[in-house]
Amino acid sequence: MLTMFKAEIFDKANIGTEEQREELIKKILHAKDKNENPMQLSNTNCWRGRPNIMQEWLANEVQKLTDEAVNYYALRNKIYKEEIRNLRHLSYDYWVNVNEPGSRNTMHSHCAYQYSAIYYLQATGTGCLIMSNPANTLSECNPGSPYTGDVYIDPKDGDLFLWPAWVPHEVNVNRSDKQRINIVFNLTLTEKQNGPISPGYHA
Repeated sequence: MLTMFKAEIFDKANIGTEEQREELIKKILHAKDKNENPMQLSNTNCWRGRPNIMQEWLANEVQKLTDEAVNYYALRNKIYKEEIRNLRHLSYDYWVNVNEPGSRNTMHSHCAYQYSAIYYLQATGTGCLIMSNPANTLSECNPGSPYTGDVYIDPKDGDLFLWPAWVPHEVNVNRSDKQRINIVFNLTLTEKQNGPISPGYHA
């Protein structure tokens, strides 16, 4: 048997203490009020910006989850293992999203990067993260074909998810009475250290 395509979602729950999450939420909402480093493109009723709010504990968790994904795929995909053979460091950029009640994030992907991740600070009850097979974004495939159905994830406060960046995804309408607040990461393995130091990919 030869596996042609695989795309897993790697996850960790309860990242950060309640106090750490509350501190990040306050910083993000303060940046939103000041409109600090806003991004031009966003969804309706969603503030998106790049405030300087990153914490070491969160960067470390993103690093560890990336390590898990890289080693998982390197053990299962010889082509991928060869492609990353000399890549020893992790570079990332990030931004924050504040989705007001009634807003959503439309389908998109992050194909220019290797992995994407999202950390939910305030998420419970604010809408599902939906992952789609790019072969079936128009729902044209036979529903009896494997892996053509969407995957729905109901995030909770403190959840961290990571996946191959080419996977299309969207977020349901926020039907709650609170803001959905998260931090999104684009992640790339590099030869040189231009981001957090990697412990080294050993697969």
